Amino acid sequence: MVTLRSSLLTLVALATLSSCCHSFTIHSPRVKTNAAHSIVTFLSSEDDDTSSPEGEEEEPIFESVVRINDGGSDLTDRFKYKVNALMGTYDPAPGVANDENTDGNILNAMLNFPTSFTFTVVGKTMNDDELTENYTNKVKQVIIDNAGGDENSVECRITPRGKNFTRITMVVTVESSGMINNIYKELEEIEGTVMRF
Repeated sequence: MVTLRSSLLTLVALATLSSCCHSFTIHSPRVKTNAAHSIVTFLSSEDDDTSSPEGEEEEPIFESVVRINDGGSDLTDRFKYKVNALMGTYDPAPGVANDENTDGNILNAMLNFPTSFTFTVVGKTMNDDELTENYTNKVKQVIIDNAGGDENSVECRITPRGKNFTRITMVVTVESSGMINNIYKELEEIEGTVMRF
């Protein structure tokens, strides 16, 4: 009975946590979970001598279906990303390299391509209209060359940042994480770029 009570307390704690998670797993020899369907099954207590023979499934004594809806949650996206990363949601597929030299695994896990992506770059333009226009044209050209399309297919916002800097935010459709990395590399190479994100 102690095992069942502690397992029920675990379920209550996980049901509370599930408001911010899409799935969860209970690591206990007496509890089975099916994260894909959010089904939690409690097996008979450990001290029960009526365990099933090897190879057979134990008879569940309690089963619960947990439906998770985080719509309207006040939790930040940053927290949700961290929880999902800890749960292994963003782990690369088996056989895919995952080391410090690999680019794009996280983007591939988080985004469904093609998707709309926002590039923001800050350049030193010294409050000069001609420098601002030239810098903006270079940024637009890099993004259009890599993403395809024309100026009409790219949403662009130009914002002065103090007296010496200009922030340019562009929204464009990207096809892969490699495309995003190439655009960031080329934006960094533009003369006057001080920040890109």
